[in-house]
Amino acid sequence: PTADALNGREATIRTGSRPKGVVTVFNCHFLLGAAWAGKEVRVLHDHRTIAFYDEEGTEILSHPRPPRGTRFVPRSGLKRPAPDQPSTDS
Repeated sequence: PTADALNGREATIRTGSRPKGVVTVFNCHFLLGAAWAGKEVRVLHDHRTIAFYDEEGTEILSHPRPPRGTRFVPRSGLKRPAPDQPSTDS
């Protein structure tokens, strides 16, 4: 990641688990995909976002930081209504 990407963010290194390339951060499992199984990824996070980078600093994916208690985030991210849209849950 670039110096600008690091600004105000904490960094950590994780290895994707086999066979699916799952990285665990904050007791939450993030699915990166099988291509990342067994490979080191850099994780940058702050109170709003979490982003995953390869060894060269190329972003793999990023998500809004999930709410506390979230156990799993797929590659597509969590399904949430847009902030200006009311929830359809009853």
